[in-house]
Amino acid sequence: MLENLYTTKMSANKKTLQNRFTKIRRKSGRISKIMALVMSCAVAVTMLGATIVMAAVGSDGLEYWNKNEIYFLGSVSFTANTSGKNVPYWVNEDVAGDDGNVSVTIRNYQMRRKTSGYVSLCTIAELSGGNGTTRLYSISGGGINRAASFDSNRNLISGGATSSLNYPYSSSYRFIEAAENGGLLEYAKPFVENGMLDSESGKRKCVRVEFGIDEQKNICAIRLNLCLTDEINPYDIQRNDNFDAIDASADSLNIIGTIGDKAEDFFNCGWCMYFTDFERDYRNIENSDVKISVEKAVPEEIIINTDINLENAEYVNVTILDNKNNTVTIQGEPASLNRHTIIKQYKMFDGNTAFNSNEKYRICIGVLDKNNNLLCRWQEYVTIQ
Repeated sequence: MLENLYTTKMSANKKTLQNRFTKIRRKSGRISKIMALVMSCAVAVTMLGATIVMAAVGSDGLEYWNKNEIYFLGSVSFTANTSGKNVPYWVNEDVAGDDGNVSVTIRNYQMRRKTSGYVSLCTIAELSGGNGTTRLYSISGGGINRAASFDSNRNLISGGATSSLNYPYSSSYRFIEAAENGGLLEYAKPFVENGMLDSESGKRKCVRVEFGIDEQKNICAIRLNLCLTDEINPYDIQRNDNFDAIDASADSLNIIGTIGDKAEDFFNCGWCMYFTDFERDYRNIENSDVKISVEKAVPEEIIINTDINLENAEYVNVTILDNKNNTVTIQGEPASLNRHTIIKQYKMFDGNTAFNSNEKYRICIGVLDKNNNLLCRWQEYVTIQ
């Protein structure tokens, strides 16, 4: 079954589309980055012959999706060298040549699943060298997290994400093959079918990537761990492998973003469950059977009123994102309720237990049936009073 890969989302705003292809970053070569992005677009057009997609709207005023849709969000790339390093056998067999050079590109995609309408973030690492290319799928990681800090005696000063790099913030990923056990291959099949991801080879390929990030959210260090997955569990790492960590040069870093041009835009993209990143200005479809409004937005709570008269509606899923696209709340409610009190659930991004006064938040709501298929979606931006 042919899946769709898109690099431009439908928009009546010409400037919006132009901005997507011009937000290019870093000092290592504006022209090379533009060409890289153009090549990504060319691949999409060649594969599908289409760059615009719209959900079908039925006579009932509801949206429907009849195929999976894949959207390219952006990439981070850098180079490393494995010469003289202890690395797994598959690295030299399938990637690095005699010079030991390995080019690593991490790409973010969003995929909207047919029927369910669910939008998920999918991240793929491509490693290329003189002996070939390997493409692996992320099973963990992303986002920017404050790193745990320790004193000179390694006593914990403040909690946070575990990091081997000495920077206040970190981001990390773990990539593996599209393993058949556990269902990853089935989940990632659209990427395999489009040649964007390798199916399982049996070589137990695994890669961990860690980024050290400063207070200004700049990437200052990159550490690459080439490893093997466990013989029994393809989702775990082989323990005590003694492979070397490889520090890549931060000067080799390239960031290509279609939404924003900063590192945090790459790490914090793609987290909303029913809207792609290209639908931040989505206009709600009017439907007499679905009425949603915000009654109050204060630091302690956001109160949302709903009047839903769809026959199959069972649940209301509320996702709230801050102005940096961090998800700060995910809350499920019965569709039969008419009033929903939403509180902030996650404080790891700013340390606050309440919504920030005078800050704008994005409210995204999905109305779901008993099988968690999306019936209707709605979004609005509110400023906390």
